[in-house]
Amino acid sequence: MNKLKIAIYARKSVSTEKGESISNQIETCKNYAKSILGAESNQLVIYQDDGFSGKNLARPQFQRMLAEIENGSYSHIICYRLDRISRSVADFSCLVKELQKLNVDFISVKEQFDTSSPASKAMMYISAVFAEMERETIRERVVDNMTALTSTGRFLGGKAPDGYIKQAIEEIDQAGRKKKHNILVVNKERAEQVQDIFKKYLEWQSIKKIETYYSQHSIYNHTGYEYKCISLRRILTNPCYCTADEQAYCYFEKLGCKMMMPKSSFDGKYGITVYMRHKMIVNKSNKKQAVEKSSDEWLIYVGYHQPIVTSSDYIKTQDIINQRRSLTIRKPIGVHGILSGILHCGNCGDYMRPSNVAPDKNGAYNGKRFYYICENKSVSARHNCNIKNIRGDKFDIEIINRIEKLLNDDCHIIKNVKNAVNNKSSFVKDIEKEKRVISTEISKKQLAISSLIMKIASYDETVQKYMSKQINELDKDIKSLQLKLEHTDRQETLNKKEKFEIERIENVIAEIKSGAIIQEIKIPEDMLVIRNTLKEIIDTVVWDGKSAAINFKKL
Repeated sequence: MNKLKIAIYARKSVSTEKGESISNQIETCKNYAKSILGAESNQLVIYQDDGFSGKNLARPQFQRMLAEIENGSYSHIICYRLDRISRSVADFSCLVKELQKLNVDFISVKEQFDTSSPASKAMMYISAVFAEMERETIRERVVDNMTALTSTGRFLGGKAPDGYIKQAIEEIDQAGRKKKHNILVVNKERAEQVQDIFKKYLEWQSIKKIETYYSQHSIYNHTGYEYKCISLRRILTNPCYCTADEQAYCYFEKLGCKMMMPKSSFDGKYGITVYMRHKMIVNKSNKKQAVEKSSDEWLIYVGYHQPIVTSSDYIKTQDIINQRRSLTIRKPIGVHGILSGILHCGNCGDYMRPSNVAPDKNGAYNGKRFYYICENKSVSARHNCNIKNIRGDKFDIEIINRIEKLLNDDCHIIKNVKNAVNNKSSFVKDIEKEKRVISTEISKKQLAISSLIMKIASYDETVQKYMSKQINELDKDIKSLQLKLEHTDRQETLNKKEKFEIERIENVIAEIKSGAIIQEIKIPEDMLVIRNTLKEIIDTVVWDGKSAAINFKKL
């Protein structure tokens, strides 16, 4: 049992402390590992994905766990319940086969499944089938509810699209209860702006030209920030602005979309509402990102909001965008430029992004040469900013060497980390002491109640009355102490997370101080890893045209 190493995995689609919360799942799995497998605390490694669906395996911590299992790190995987791993039979089946090859046992605590037993394995597959069926049933219910609610004019999205505002409506249902919901209402000023975007695109057929024009003329979006190519494209491709008429119906039907209302409903009075248009994925930086689904998965409804663009203009816009799809919009952060997303212009404060990437055998790394250019300068064609560009491949190495030197000279962040570690260690001891005191107090009061109950029958009615009162007061005290204990448990969990973050930053600092970080670049994607490493401790690097200032994060 000394060689035992166990991975505990927990997942919840919605972040909450109710029911089968992440912390409850982990605690149950820990207890199982210790009591049944005889594991010790130092043999348990926790992986948790909070806010991720079980419909597929594209979850950051789950993928990290699998990578470490493939390296032969673990003997067991334990989860609270089978559907915490996956609600897809195909995914689950492939996972079990892979674990068998690696001689890793899979255990589901709630269902008492264990792949080391043939009977358990068979039951596990059956449960996976039901889990997938449950997911599909839930999906059908969601679609049915969307259809029912959309037909009443409700806006079920999050933020209102540019050109609209959310307006709260209060109604009284058949039972006489007040019900509130939101509808979309046209914001006249912003709607004119959206119409202008469509008009200019149909005329210029270039999102970049619109971005530059708006930047030069200080025209801002509904949040008060400058328009960027990405946000302009989102507006131009958003079906909510399109008039829901017969032409729109034929267009979306031809795209293969699921038409959730009859053709007769598309009478030109209202706009289009689309659901299931986006899905969440985990990107290369292990962060959740919304991407557009295939059009055959879209659910098309007639909304109850006024349209802003004619169906003819909307369809023409989509045709032009599709024809020019090869001229893709540059993403704000690519694989080139370690300081991308960290480097700021000291003149205007905007980001400085990698540009003009070209092969160069004399490039400082990766055989590439590129320059950091101020985003504002690029967008406005030097109208709003004219700061000097930076030779990026050489600048990255210079900044990393400076960070390494600062860390080896024990700059303030080193002291902050040491203080944070000491404070957390002290806090852990205080929490543990407080938990022991509360638990002892609960035990004392429970014993007192037991003692009173044993004696109460031997006294007369008057004494029994006072003893019952005393029992009730003790019971209230116990409930109060139990709530306090739960609060302390939550504090302890939060503190452990913070301690883990600090320990991770310590590891990042040690890695940078070792001087090995530049040698890790083998392929462009390695820059993403180094960039994320630096972001753990670096807030910003600011370039003023001559030199750069490095600003560490405050811990």
